[in-house]
Amino acid sequence: MYFITTCTLERRAILAYNEVAAILVDEWRHAHDRHGWAIGRYVIMPDHVHFFCSAELNAKTLPIFMQRWKEWTSKRIVRGLKLSGRIWQEEFFDHVLRSVESYSQKWDYVKENPVRAGLVETSDEWPWQGEIESLMLWPAAAVADVDDAGVERSVPVKAGITDPGYRKLQKAPMAAAAEWHAAWALTEISASASASALK
Repeated sequence: MYFITTCTLERRAILAYNEVAAILVDEWRHAHDRHGWAIGRYVIMPDHVHFFCSAELNAKTLPIFMQRWKEWTSKRIVRGLKLSGRIWQEEFFDHVLRSVESYSQKWDYVKENPVRAGLVETSDEWPWQGEIESLMLWPAAAVADVDDAGVERSVPVKAGITDPGYRKLQKAPMAAAAEWHAAWALTEISASASASALK
């Protein structure tokens, strides 16, 4: 799961309006089908957005997803609000979340942004926040699947699968599930090796 932050060009305060927020949320809702990315919780600030996302099997890469999302939202915002010029900065900031605790802690911090900015007294008062899909970091588990011979087997599943991805994996062939698990394991080994090298 990723935590994403991206800002408007020159930090223009154009996002915290109902019309713009509706466009951003609508594009996040379509991200699953268009790009293979599930969007979780989000906060729309006047000049930047924070959101959580997780890739499905066969998703576009994160940079391509973000580029396309910015293109679609920019076109709609420019057309709808009659603005000129680019809407977003080219870059974005991403942070990988590897535990349920880090997701909860990051959300607890992010949802207080409007309060820290002096825009509201409590985070619940901020109207431009919400959740598109329920993203979850799953502990190691076993998913039942049926192989080509019709025999039910268990496929190990690791953290980082969203609800839709979990359902997709349940229906996937054994080979696809095993391939996904192998890729996940390599990522974890690489992360552990990097951490060890820094000690």
